[in-house]
Amino acid sequence: MLVKLVLTSAIKPSRNTPSLHHFDENSRLKETLYCLKKWSKIIKRNGFDCHLVDNTLNEEELKTKIPSSRFPNIRLLAAPPLTEAELIKGAGYGELNSLEFLINNLGQSQDYFIIKSNARYFVRNFQNLFGFVDEINKIYFHSNLRVDRAETKFFMTSLKHLQDFISYAKKHIDIQSNIHIENLLAKYIHSHAYHESISLPIEPVIYGVSGHTGEKYKFLNEAWAHNTINIFFRKFR
Repeated sequence: MLVKLVLTSAIKPSRNTPSLHHFDENSRLKETLYCLKKWSKIIKRNGFDCHLVDNTLNEEELKTKIPSSRFPNIRLLAAPPLTEAELIKGAGYGELNSLEFLINNLGQSQDYFIIKSNARYFVRNFQNLFGFVDEINKIYFHSNLRVDRAETKFFMTSLKHLQDFISYAKKHIDIQSNIHIENLLAKYIHSHAYHESISLPIEPVIYGVSGHTGEKYKFLNEAWAHNTINIFFRKFR
């Protein structure tokens, strides 16, 4: 199994981005560097290949702000920035473009298993979640018990499902603008990947700052409780 960790990034987002309240470039860079330090330990522990894809900086800017001397195990990719017309499309459209750009840079291999996270987030219970992966042809997600929404801050999927989801999402955004990709991922799973989808039994414990609200995700939350209880009872099985 060829595992690739993909971190989507927007260090310098456009002020015209709808529904975004956290624009400070220095803060977003600081938050990214902190989480990359955490992810680097995961990469080293598991031997993952890792790409960070940013669609707000050019290649020179990206390599200056995220020096390879600090993160030698993370490859940086500068995706084309969104146009003004693209900015007003669905929430998360930039992520779709970044993921599509990454896929176009992977070559011809179809054997990759993709772990996707936002670069400014770190998943504290990652190892526990990755332990549920048993096949690379599936898509692993969390829905917070809402069938109309699937978490896109963090999910794991086969390359084929990611390719198909991007095509599906872009087509539907062209029909219905300003739709969230969380809703589109749920619809894709229900209509195209139902038999290959695995709903994670515990919630990802996410650390980071929301670009939408500018507020921190809390460590002592419902996800932490679910994870702790799950680990506790697994010890007694």
